[in-house]
Amino acid sequence: LTQENIFQSTNVNLATSDPETHIYHPAKLLDQVMRLGRAGGYDKSTGEVSSIVSYITKEDIRALLDSGKCASFAEFHRALA
Repeated sequence: LTQENIFQSTNVNLATSDPETHIYHPAKLLDQVMRLGRAGGYDKSTGEVSSIVSYITKEDIRALLDSGKCASFAEFHRALA
């Protein structure tokens, strides 16, 4: 999966948009994206969420914080520090 592939299939540009403010139903978009990469989709189960989150690295978190996107995540991160 690439940002271009996701954009072509969903018309959401993850490179330039702030998902927190741009995407009304993120679970629906995540389901579409998951279907691009494999059979099935996203069902909001604990196992599914744990599987997705297991791929997030410290570098991913730093990149998100540095991007200025997802203000609620930045606030959550500050609260943990």
